[in-house]
Amino acid sequence: MDPDSGRVNVVIDTPQGSRNKYKFDEQHGQWRLSKVLPQGMCFPYNFGFIPSTRGEDGDPLDVLLFADEPSFPGCVVPARLIGVLEAEQSEGGKTIRNDRLVAVVETPYNPVEYHSLDEVNRQRLDEIEHFFVSYNKMEGRQFKPLARHGPDRGLELVEQATHRRHRTQWRQAVSRPGQEVTEPAVRLGWNRAPMHPESHHVISTAARGVPSQEPAADRAETDGRRPGGANRGAQGPA
Repeated sequence: MDPDSGRVNVVIDTPQGSRNKYKFDEQHGQWRLSKVLPQGMCFPYNFGFIPSTRGEDGDPLDVLLFADEPSFPGCVVPARLIGVLEAEQSEGGKTIRNDRLVAVVETPYNPVEYHSLDEVNRQRLDEIEHFFVSYNKMEGRQFKPLARHGPDRGLELVEQATHRRHRTQWRQAVSRPGQEVTEPAVRLGWNRAPMHPESHHVISTAARGVPSQEPAADRAETDGRRPGGANRGAQGPA
């Protein structure tokens, strides 16, 4: 994430208009079909996640991306957060937060359509929430919308999830001395800063000078090391 502009990289896992839900298999380095949505249901917009984050459910933060055309699994899209649909999800007596960040495409040739969730038609947002409520209900879960907030709240959640991910990595490194714990997003290059719309250049993480409060082992993974490989990991229900 570029903290100055608010632009983020969104990795698409499920294209707009698809009934097929895909997830990345860390162990085998492949995209796999997770499930097929019930008849009559499909994702209204491209659906993906922000790499190098960890939500309350243990997965990277989910993002619904407004775009004119479907993308494809694994595509990295430069985007701007415009808000968040806060929600909680219940299953088997357990309730967790499972928010949906909302973003729009932003490239040097594609200016943003919206700057805040407040600019989006209310009915459009109602329909999006109804989609998640309905398909989770069909699969035996309860999805309960809680609130809608603008980009500042979205960026705050990303920052919290980034620190949560770093803390998790650090604990893994401490518990497994001698074994390198490499951030999946670093191996794929997903964590590289989004393209700047004015300069047309990619701004490196180190060049941005983003401060880190994590141990040196964590900082080494966020300061530019990008070995080859891939990973998102097995995740819970969307």
